[in-house]
Amino acid sequence: NFQRSLIRGDRVAALRSLAEFINHSESALFLIEREYRPYYKLSHRALRSLKRASAVSALYERLACSDFDSMTSVIEQICAYIRELLSEDKLSSCEGPFLLDHAIDVRKKIKSDVIRGLPLTSFP
Repeated sequence: NFQRSLIRGDRVAALRSLAEFINHSESALFLIEREYRPYYKLSHRALRSLKRASAVSALYERLACSDFDSMTSVIEQICAYIRELLSEDKLSSCEGPFLLDHAIDVRKKIKSDVIRGLPLTSFP
């Protein structure tokens, strides 16, 4: 959504997409690490304390200081890191580049029928 918003020339929508990406990708990292994610304004600092996900905190820092033209590359790097962790933990065997495909694969492994039946967009 970020890149599509930029192509349309809608920088406000791009910033909103970026905020959503940061929120959801950080949530994913805490879930992968099986750690509680604190309140949003404290989550980046807490991300640095995670065992494996701490390595990606520098990418979020770079994202915060980047211009619009270079943000897409950093977003892709963060997504690649999340895919790598999902693969390492055998949470996803999907090989595609899209995190939604990986989320569908992860959802298949959820044992609870109730949780597995929730729409993917209902997760933080």
